Amino acid sequence: MRPRPAPPDPHVWLDPVLAARQVDAIQRLSAGLTRRYHYYHDRAAAYKAKLTALDQAYRDGLAACARRDIVTSHAAFGYLGARYN
Repeated sequence: MRPRPAPPDPHVWLDPVLAARQVDAIQRLSAGLTRRYHYYHDRAAAYKAKLTALDQAYRDGLAACARRDIVTSHAAFGYLGARYN
C-alpha cells in the first residue's frame, strides 16, 4: 500500500497576504446580501488595511533578522515562513 500524501496546510490565514485574498473571497460571497452589503464591504476594507499593515510590520521587523528559524510545537507557520523567508 502506498503512503497517502500529506494534506495541504490549512493555516493559510497566518500569512497576511493570503488572508487578504480570503477576505476578498468572503466579500464576493457577501455581494448577494444586498441588505448587509455595505456592512461587510466596510469591515472587509478595514480588515484588509490591518492585514496590509501587518505584512509591512513583518517585512520591516524581519529585514535585519539574523536567524530564520521558527521553533513551534505545531507545524502551522509554513505559509508565513515561505512569505518572509
